[in-house]
Amino acid sequence: MPKFHALLQRCGLTTLTQSPEHYGLSLILGGAEARLDEVTAAYARTFCHSERSEESLATWYTLQALQEVNRPDQLDWRLIRSVRKAAWKTGTSYGFRDAWAVGMTPRWTIGVWAGNADGHGVPGLTGARTAGPVLFDILNLLPADEEWFEMPEQVGHDVFADVCTASGMLATENCPSQSLPIPAAGMETAPCPYHRSGEFMLPPAMEWYYKPHHPEYSEARKTRLEKTVEFIYPASGTTLTLPRQMSGEVEGAVFRVAHHRSDATLWWHLDQTYVGETHFIHELRLAPEPGKHTLTVVDDEGNAAAVVFYVQD
Repeated sequence: MPKFHALLQRCGLTTLTQSPEHYGLSLILGGAEARLDEVTAAYARTFCHSERSEESLATWYTLQALQEVNRPDQLDWRLIRSVRKAAWKTGTSYGFRDAWAVGMTPRWTIGVWAGNADGHGVPGLTGARTAGPVLFDILNLLPADEEWFEMPEQVGHDVFADVCTASGMLATENCPSQSLPIPAAGMETAPCPYHRSGEFMLPPAMEWYYKPHHPEYSEARKTRLEKTVEFIYPASGTTLTLPRQMSGEVEGAVFRVAHHRSDATLWWHLDQTYVGETHFIHELRLAPEPGKHTLTVVDDEGNAAAVVFYVQD
């Protein structure tokens, strides 16, 4: 947190007046006050005028990722030549009080904020639905760029490495791969653990996020996974504050589990007391008493997963 806090200050954000510990890990998601002009200028300096050569390749890959963000009009810039290329990012503050969007091309950097000057929230006020369309309206009024950001020439801090095309990690002999230039620090990362005998296999929690967006991914695997069931929420050691209804009744929290098999049945136990079973969609709303708890799930083959969490009084 201190290193990232200092980086944001070097980028020109003058509103970070508290200590890094005050903001916590949410700082990377935008959990701090910021000014529209300073955020927009920080994007322009970072992406359009990178001064440190060892960061230029990482910056280019980040731009490529930001170009893939779904647009408000749902147009695919790869298929329609007239669609303007842009790397962009949105943000929404807690309580729908602020909607942000920042986008850039080699020639332009545009920042948009939407909200109420008095700070009141508006239901549905999100960056993608409000600030995003305005950003692209502005971009389409400006003169077009003739070229896109070029991949920087390889410098002494970059190396070529075989990268797994499925996971993006360093490739093993079992991975489909391509040779790509990467920052040298990438060679210190772990190799891809998700290919067994040529098959792409993700842990259950990763599958839960991955499968809806990748219909080509199959859960039929010849090799048995080390884990077949995992908790999505909460993480082990989490402290929960349970919401209450207007009547004062505790509403409880929704606990989620991912299983490798879509047809699995799970039996749930809270502190060794049976509390229910789930099929296909493994979600259960519970309202535990304040204190420390252990939630365990067991499937129809005897595989189990457990999480320890705390409930605030």
